[in-house]
Order: sequence, then C-alpha cells, then structure tokens
Amino acid sequence: MGHGKCLYASMYGIAYRDPRYDNYINSHECLINPSAAFLTQYSHILRSDLDTFPTPGLLGYWPDTVLANKNSAYTFRNSSGTSLITEKLKKAAEYVGLSHKGIHDIGSSWFGPAHLIIKLSSMAVVLSKYLRVYMFGPGSFCRCATCTELPLECTWGSGPYAGTILLYAQELAINQIWDKNQYDSLNKVNVDASTTTDESVCANLHLHVFHGSDRFSKFEFVDGRYKEFNMTGLKLSKARDFAIFLALKSSGQGIGEQEVSARYSIGGDGSLANVCKMDADISSL
Repeated sequence: MGHGKCLYASMYGIAYRDPRYDNYINSHECLINPSAAFLTQYSHILRSDLDTFPTPGLLGYWPDTVLANKNSAYTFRNSSGTSLITEKLKKAAEYVGLSHKGIHDIGSSWFGPAHLIIKLSSMAVVLSKYLRVYMFGPGSFCRCATCTELPLECTWGSGPYAGTILLYAQELAINQIWDKNQYDSLNKVNVDASTTTDESVCANLHLHVFHGSDRFSKFEFVDGRYKEFNMTGLKLSKARDFAIFLALKSSGQGIGEQEVSARYSIGGDGSLANVCKMDADISSL
C-alpha cells in the first residue's frame, strides 16, 4: 500500500495498425496489448472512457464481479429501432456460437477483477472486428450496393449504428460472463453515474459526462462557459458539484477554488478522499 504510481506504456492502437478495426476499440486493445502485460499484476481494473471522473467511493472498494451500468439505453428502449438493434445482436451472437442472455444497454465502463476485465476486453476486440463486417460490411442491410447514404434505420437513434460498435461488442462479451442474478443485482448505478444530478457522489464509484448542456457539461466546459463560474457554494459530496470542481480546478478555470479547497482541507496533493466524511460531519452540526 502507499501512494499510487502513474505508469506510462507507449503503444500504437490496433485501429491504426489494422484499418479493419473501429477506432474506439483502441480503448480495449490497450489492455491486452503486450505492452500492457503488467496489468495482470493488479487485482482490479477500471476500464472507462476519457470523459469520466473517479469518486472517493472507489477507495477500498474491491468487487468480486464486473460492475457496469445497465441503463445505458443505446438500444433506445421502446423506440421503433430497438428491436432492429437487439435482434441483430442476438443473431450476431448466434452466428458465431455465442450465448446471448438478453442483456442489453450496458454502459461503456467496467470495473472489476483484473483477470475478468482483461478477458472481456480481449473478447470485445475480436467481436468488434466481426460486428463491423456482420452488421455494417458490404452487402449488409446498412451498406447496400445501390445506397448513396445510410438508410434511416442505420442512423443514430433509429436502429443499428456503426458509431456504437464498441458498445455492441461489449454487450456480446458481457453476455458471456454475467448471468441473470448478476444482472439483477445491479440495481444501483455504481459506474457511469451522471454528472448532472444532486445524487451523492459518495454512493457511486465513477461519474460519466454524458452529452448535454446541463451542468456539468463537457461541451459548455470546452466552450469556456465555466471560466467565471463561482465555485464557493459547491458541495463536493454532490455528483454535479464534485464534477465541476474537479474539472475547473484541474484546468485553472472558475473562481473560488482556494476557498473550497480550504473548506474541505484539500492540500497540495489534491486528495479528495475525505470529501464524503466532511460533508456528513457538516450536515450533522
């Protein structure tokens, strides 16, 4: 135990080495690349997108199974395109002899035992290449010889969409290790929780900045809309406030950072480990 260390391993993503792979799959191949062999020495791995924030809830939390958000809704539940996506994915699994337990809409982030995350990433890389051909390759419904543009049923929100092959590959992979009991047990959002709510950041392990303009918004952040944001009233145990504080403090934006840091005894190391305890103590006064 002790202070964590940042390790840097140089590698060239698989999508750059082989154009048959989707670009987003680099985020899985980096876990199974020979340069990342050291990852097998870890007990747990968090596989996540870049637009995310870890929370103090991660400290000392070591699940014995893979955690993921089961409410991602990339099948657009109850829309006209839902069955097009779900049935296509079930058929894709069946075609290569894989089981599909009807588990859909799994979020991008995974947290769990290292050997399971590495196994899942390995499957996701292989399956993404297969799905690119099976669902979107020449001769498929979404890529007909006479089409000059994508059919409406193959656009975002209307049916199978090539831009979410990563999520489709992850779905097929997670269906190989989860059973119904594991799926049903995930009633609480532990990873990929939203950054736009007043929910306790302490009850979740990880926040994901989704598309949208509500605070905290990555789009508003990139556009510089938070440069004059006054942070002094932030309560860091709330997901929304925690996200905006981390983003603004790390980028030198906003005002009032020193006051907030002093209130939460955030020292030079930037540790936020005591945020939840301090807000609980303040609320009890």
